[in-house]
Amino acid sequence: MDNLRLVLTKKETISRRLWKKFESESLFAQYSPFFISLAAGTLALQAFHDFISQDLHLLKAFYHAYLSAEKCLNDDAEKWVVHDLRENLRKEIVAYVKIIQEDFKLPKRETTYATIVNYGDFLHDTKSGKVEGRIVPCKRKIAAFTLCAIVPCMKLYSHLFQQIKKILHPSDTTTHNYKKCIDIYCSEDFEVVLAMRTQFMLEKLSDCFTEDEVEVMEKHYHRAMKLQVDFFAKLPTHKCTLVTLSRLQELRKSKLTIFCDYDMTCPIAESASAVILANMSIALPQVYRMSSEELRNAWDVLDYQRTMDFEQWFETIMSSTMPGRQVFNDAGSESPFSSCRMGDKGKYKGGTVGMLKGISLDTIKSAASTVILQDGCRRFFQKLAENESRNINVHIISNYWGSDLIKAVLSPEKNVFTVHSNELAMKNGVTMGDITRIVETSSNKFKTFHAVIKGCKTEIGHLTVYIGGDVADLLCLLAADIGIVICPSLNLWRLADRFGLKFVALFDELVRRKNEPAAGYHNNWKPYSGVLYTVSCWAEIEAFILGL
Repeated sequence: MDNLRLVLTKKETISRRLWKKFESESLFAQYSPFFISLAAGTLALQAFHDFISQDLHLLKAFYHAYLSAEKCLNDDAEKWVVHDLRENLRKEIVAYVKIIQEDFKLPKRETTYATIVNYGDFLHDTKSGKVEGRIVPCKRKIAAFTLCAIVPCMKLYSHLFQQIKKILHPSDTTTHNYKKCIDIYCSEDFEVVLAMRTQFMLEKLSDCFTEDEVEVMEKHYHRAMKLQVDFFAKLPTHKCTLVTLSRLQELRKSKLTIFCDYDMTCPIAESASAVILANMSIALPQVYRMSSEELRNAWDVLDYQRTMDFEQWFETIMSSTMPGRQVFNDAGSESPFSSCRMGDKGKYKGGTVGMLKGISLDTIKSAASTVILQDGCRRFFQKLAENESRNINVHIISNYWGSDLIKAVLSPEKNVFTVHSNELAMKNGVTMGDITRIVETSSNKFKTFHAVIKGCKTEIGHLTVYIGGDVADLLCLLAADIGIVICPSLNLWRLADRFGLKFVALFDELVRRKNEPAAGYHNNWKPYSGVLYTVSCWAEIEAFILGL
C-alpha cells in the first residue's frame, strides 16, 4: 500500500491533475446543509437513513461498472486488477451494511433519488461507449472512461470525510452519532485499496490516449464530479441548518448585505487598479512629453514610496501600541488602524497627478478584459449579478481609483453593485488628471461601511458580510456580522497575533455552531467578536453564501 502511495505521488498523474483542477467543486458538497449537519453529528436520523440507502444504490452501480470494465479488457493482468477492485468493493458493501445495521435501520422503501438516477444513467452511457457526445470504438478505452467515471466520486468521498475527521474532537470517538460511517470512508481499505488503486489503473489504461482523448476524459471527469457534488447538495436534512446563507436570509425575509474589498482581494497583484492605470498612462506618453521609459520609472518610484510609507506606518503601529485585545467597536475610526493608507498617501498631488491625464473612459472599460481575477472570483460575482433577489445588496469598497474599471471587471453586463472608491475626474469622457479622494484610509472604509449599514436600519434581521484580506480591511472585517478573510496577508496575521484577534476556519465554525444547543435557524453572528473567519478560495465563499 505504501508503494502505491509512492507511485501516485512521484509524478503529476492525470487523476491527480484533474482532482487539483476541479477540487474547488468539492466545496459545494462540503458546505451543503447535509454535510454540515453530518460533520456536526446533528443530522436527523431519517436524513441519515436516506443517505445510506442512496449511497448503497451508488456503490452497487459502481460494482456493475467495474464488472463492465473488466469485460472490456483482454490483458489478463489488467483484467485481474479490475476484478480485484470489484471484489474489494463488494466486501466493502457487505461490511458497510453490517456496520450500519448494528446501530441503524435501513429504510424499507427503495426509492432512488433523481441525483442517483442521473449518475446511474451517466455510468450506463459510459459502459456502452457513449462518452461526451461521441462513440468510443476501443473496448480498452471504454474501460478507461468507465474508471474515469468512478475515480472522482471515490476521491470526493475520501476527501470530504477526511474533512470531518480533521475537526473531530478526541472525545468524539464514541459520542459522534455517525462516527462509524466516517471511519468507513476514512479507512485505508477505502482510500488506498479502492480509491488509489482505481486511480492507478486509470493511469495505466489511459497512457496511450491522444491529446484529444485526454481532453474528453477531463470533461468526463468533471461531469462525474459535478453529478456527485449535486447528490450531496440536494440531500435532505429534515432540520433547519446554517447554510446556504443567502437562501436562509430569503426565508427569513431579511436583508443580506455583502461588502468586499477590491484590489487586495479580487484581482491577482499584477492586475490591481493602480497597475492597470499605470500601464494605460505609459501607453500615452505624448500627453506628458515624457518617454514610456521615463513614465514607467516614475510609476516605479511612486509605488516604492507608497510601500515604504506603509511599512513605516505598520512598524510604528506594531511598536507603539500595547499587545493584547484592543477595544474594537463602532468608534473604530479612532483606533490605531484608522490612518492606514493602502492607496496613494497623497503622493499623486502636484505634477505627478498629471500622469493620470488623458485616459479615455472607453480605454478604461476595455482594460477590464486584461484584469486577471483570483480563481472563482469572477464566477461568484456573476452569480450575484444573476441573482434576482432584492434581499441581497453588494458594495465594493476600494482604496484605489475608478469605479468604472471595477464595475467593468466584476459586472460588465449588469450594473448591480455599488462601488465606493476614489474617482478619476473626467471631462468629455477623458481623465483630467485629478483624483476625487473618497476612500483613502482604513477609517474611510470603516465610515463607508457604517454609512451603508445606517441606511438599512429599518431592515429586520439585517446580516452583513465583509470579504477582505489585508490590514486596511481590518476594521470592517471586525464590524461585520461575518468577517471573511481570503488569503490573509502576512501583516494581517501579525496584527491579529499582537492584538488577540482569532482566525477560525469558516467550515469549522459552522460545524461548531451546529453543535451548540442554541444554534439553528436563528443563529447569532456577532460583530466585534474579535474572530475572523478564514477561507481558502473564492469557491468556498460562493459555496457558503450562494450554494449550487
